[in-house]
Amino acid sequence: MSHHSDDALLIVGSDSFWEPGNYKRTTKRIEDSFRLCGDLILLIQERSEIEKTYAKSLRNWSKKWNEIIEKNMATEAASWKSVLIEADRRCDMHLRLKTSLNDVVTHKSSSGRKIVSINL
Repeated sequence: MSHHSDDALLIVGSDSFWEPGNYKRTTKRIEDSFRLCGDLILLIQERSEIEKTYAKSLRNWSKKWNEIIEKNMATEAASWKSVLIEADRRCDMHLRLKTSLNDVVTHKSSSGRKIVSINL
């Protein structure tokens, strides 16, 4: 006589994918994941635009003040210029960040849907 019962293997209300109707939870996860990937792409693209705008503002600010300093050479011009050089470097850093963010999001996949890849 066996100590195992076949009835123990058949659990009513099982969470198994193969039970009637249980596939819906899995397909919902797939649909949600697809939507979340799109949201992540949008998040990265928006951040990239913020970095681009900030870098452009820094560049314009630096250019404006460089022109003013060039016209009015004073003894403190060197210290003023060092502030502007730092702003130019920060601008370059934010432009590199913008480019890196754009590189993270690849363009269209073969199915036409945008996909995310991370360059390591």
